[in-house]
Amino acid sequence: MAKIITLGEIMLRLSPEGQDRFIQSDHFRIIPGGGEANVAISCYYCETGASMRPSKVIYDRAHSAIAEADPKDFDFDKIMEGAAWFHWS
Repeated sequence: MAKIITLGEIMLRLSPEGQDRFIQSDHFRIIPGGGEANVAISCYYCETGASMRPSKVIYDRAHSAIAEADPKDFDFDKIMEGAAWFHWS
């Protein structure tokens, strides 16, 4: 099997039950995800639309681990060793 590298961070998705709006919910489903993690495991999540209302995703990445990371934090030569595919965003 080919070595696949994704670089990013795990995000925590909070999703209302059913077709509720965020403002209508007093509890949420907790779903781990994030672009790179989703590519790695081939799973995608979002708030389900209803009738004429489209699905909606709200991102809050201020001060996240990857936003605060410095390229010096990673040994890219070692990380990429033997990799057939690299995905990041």
